Amino acid sequence: MRWVTNVALIGLATMLGGAQQRPVPAPQEQDRSVVVIAPDDMGIDTAGPEPRLRGGEWRFERSTTLGSGDASNVAVQRIPSTGAGSGLRFGFSACLPDDSLAGALQQLAGDRSSMPNPSQLCGRLMMDVKDGSIGGRRSCLLRSLAIGRSHSKLSLRLSGRYDRRDLKLNIYGEEQTDGLAEERSVPRPATYRWQVTAHRVGDCSANRARLRSLDEAADLLFIPGADGSGI
Repeated sequence: MRWVTNVALIGLATMLGGAQQRPVPAPQEQDRSVVVIAPDDMGIDTAGPEPRLRGGEWRFERSTTLGSGDASNVAVQRIPSTGAGSGLRFGFSACLPDDSLAGALQQLAGDRSSMPNPSQLCGRLMMDVKDGSIGGRRSCLLRSLAIGRSHSKLSLRLSGRYDRRDLKLNIYGEEQTDGLAEERSVPRPATYRWQVTAHRVGDCSANRARLRSLDEAADLLFIPGADGSGI
């Protein structure tokens, strides 16, 4: 019996030794780990003392404009369009430079434009950007377009959020006419609401023909009832 046990143990040791000496098979191609390096999609650097917008091609989406009241002297956009201010949903792309987020929004509002909109005279867009939130306000005087010599004041208020990837703006506008014109009563204030979202697509495209200029972007983002059908 002891002899049988010893033989069994010797056989087991031989088997284990053979298993240890047997070479490990090389991993097959399907067994190798696949490492995917995602593109850097950061559009806004939030690590510093103030958020900074990363330059490149940005995609903007503007919602349908919701309005009420009686519009009289609404600002007119400078770029050609075919929809005559329909205010329908649209999107476009623009190439933006590196800037602080507040500075980029002011630039997008046309504050640094060398081509002011002839239909409006606007003050500087006042911005408060911090801790992921956006606030702002602006006033514009509109030239008379519909009710004689009367003028209108357009007040815009901005609120929104931002993170490393994108930003979202809610814009509220109110147009108030300042007096009587041609024996007509003053229209009730017209109000407008729309939303803008934006995210960085990548580096600026070599095909600049499909990108909007900063002046065009200012109209498309901040004019009530702006129309994208002609872009």
